Amino acid sequence: MFLFETKLHRAKRELASRVSNKFYQKDPIAWYCDKFGEDIKNLKWSEYHFYDGHVWDGTPDPFYQTFVSLAEKRWVGIESATSTGKTYMLPRILMWFLDVFPEASVITTAPKEGQLKNILWKEIGRAYPKFNRIRPHSELLTLRLKVDTRRAKEQFEDEVVYNLNVGHEAIGFVSGVGAGEESAVKMQGFHAENMLFVLDEMAGIHPAVLKAIINTSTGSNNLVIGMGNPDSQIDPLHEFCDLDKTDHIIISGYDHPNIVNKEKREIIPGAVSQQSIDLRESEYGKESPFFKSRVRGIAPTQGTDSLFRLEWLEKCLIDDEKFHGKKRRYGYDALAIDVAQSEAGDKASYGAGKSNEILYLDSFPCPNALHLAFNFMMENHDLDAKEYHNYDVIKVKDFNLYSHNIGVDSVGVGAATVDGFLEKGVEVIGLNGGQLEDAIPLDNEEKPLYQFNSLRAQMYWQLRIDLERNEVIVNLLSHPNYINIIKQLKKELVQIKYHIKSGKIGIESKDDIKKRLGGKSPDLLDAFVYWNWMRHNFYDNSGIGIVSA
Repeated sequence: MFLFETKLHRAKRELASRVSNKFYQKDPIAWYCDKFGEDIKNLKWSEYHFYDGHVWDGTPDPFYQTFVSLAEKRWVGIESATSTGKTYMLPRILMWFLDVFPEASVITTAPKEGQLKNILWKEIGRAYPKFNRIRPHSELLTLRLKVDTRRAKEQFEDEVVYNLNVGHEAIGFVSGVGAGEESAVKMQGFHAENMLFVLDEMAGIHPAVLKAIINTSTGSNNLVIGMGNPDSQIDPLHEFCDLDKTDHIIISGYDHPNIVNKEKREIIPGAVSQQSIDLRESEYGKESPFFKSRVRGIAPTQGTDSLFRLEWLEKCLIDDEKFHGKKRRYGYDALAIDVAQSEAGDKASYGAGKSNEILYLDSFPCPNALHLAFNFMMENHDLDAKEYHNYDVIKVKDFNLYSHNIGVDSVGVGAATVDGFLEKGVEVIGLNGGQLEDAIPLDNEEKPLYQFNSLRAQMYWQLRIDLERNEVIVNLLSHPNYINIIKQLKKELVQIKYHIKSGKIGIESKDDIKKRLGGKSPDLLDAFVYWNWMRHNFYDNSGIGIVSA
C-alpha cells in the first residue's frame, strides 16, 4: 500500500510539473521572474522610468523580444554592440529551455575555445546556483550541464527498471574556421524533439557548421539562436539574421540603461558607458564600420578590418546606379592569370581588359597548368587538334598586349604556365616575391609612401587605391553568368583583411581567407587584383612589341 501511495504522489507531482512547464514554455518571462527569480528590468529595459520618450536606435527591449520569439518557436539572430549583456542573457535562455521542455538538448558553440570556456560557460557557471535551486539534482561539469543525474529505481513486482535522463543536458564545443568540416559532421548528429542551438560570436563560425545546424534543425521545437558583434553583411551571423524563419534583433549601445539614464548613474556595472562610446567615436568616427558594428550593432557592408569597401566596387560597376567610374582611357591592355592545377579543388582564373576597363573575369577547373598558357595563345580548333585541354578563354590576339603586361601567379604550379608562354616565345611577368620598389609612390621628402611585406600585399593595396578613386571600370556584362560572377566577386572582396606590422602592410594568408569562404579560394578577386596591377605597366620594357598568337 505504501508503494502504491508513493507512486500516486509521484504521478501527481509529475502531472503538476508538466502543467506548470507547459505554462512556462509559452511564457518564458514568467519563468524568468517566478522561477529563476530575477528582475524583469534585466529583460525589459523599458520598465525603467527613464525610458519614457526614448527613441530606440536598435530593437526595442531586445532581450525581452528574444524570449518572446523563442517561445513562438522562431529562430533568433542578434547583432549586438559590445558590452550590452548579451552573454549574460544566453545562460538564462539555455536554462529556461532545459527546465521547461522534457528531455531537452542544448548545444552551445563558439569559434574559439577561449570564447566558449572563458566567456559563455563562465557565465553559465555564475548563473548555475539559481538553476540548481530549480533543478537540485543537476550537475555542472566542464562544457556540460546535466539536468538530472539520478538513476531512478522503480519496483514493479519482481522487475527492477532503471530510468536515466540521457540527453537532457547542455553541452559545448568549438566550431571556428579551423574546425569547420569536423564540427559540421558533429552538428549533423544531433537530433531531439526539443533541441536548442546556441551560437555565440556567430560571425566567426564556419559556414559549413551553420549549414549543418540549419539542416538538422527540422523539428517544430528545434530552435536556433545566434548572436555576436557583426563583422560584415556577408558574415554567417548576418546571413543567418536574413533567413525568413529568423527574427532579426539589433542591440545598440545607445539603447542600454547605462546610456539612456541621464542621471549618469551606472545601472549595470561593467557594461557599455558613454565614455567608451565617445572614445570609439573620436578614434574611428561615427560612420566607420567599426563604430557601427561595435557601438550600434549594425552589420557594416564590409568587415571592420577589411581592405576594401563594398561601395567602392559598386561605384565602378558599369551597370550599377552608383557608377562613378572614370571612363577616360588610361593604362594598358592587360591579362592576368591565377593558376591552379586541379579538376576538383582550387580553380584557375583570369582577368583581361583594355586600359582601365576589365572586360573578362572568369574561373574554371584546370587539370593542366601548361595547357593553360597554350589556351591564351592558340585557337580552340588547334587546341583540340593537339588534344590539349580547352578552357575556352579569350585570346591574346584580341588585345594590344605587350608581354610585360601579362602577369602570371608563378608560385608553385604557376611556373608551368610561365614555361608554356615561353614555349610560345612570350616572356611574361611572374608575380611572386617581395614588393616592387619602383611602383611605390614617394612622399614630399622622396621617401616611400608605403611599405609592404610581399608583392601580393602591394598588388592588393593598389586595387584598394584604384577602387577608392573610381579609377577602374568593371564591365562584365558579356559574361553569360554575370549576376553570379558579380555576387561572388563582392563576397570575396569584403573578406580580405589587412594588418600593419613593423610599418609594413600585409594581407592575411590565402588559407585564412579560404576558411571564411567555406574552403573556396578567392579566385575571381585574385585575377582582378593581378589584372589591375598589370595594366599599370610597372614592368615597362619598350623594346618588346605587341604579342600575337
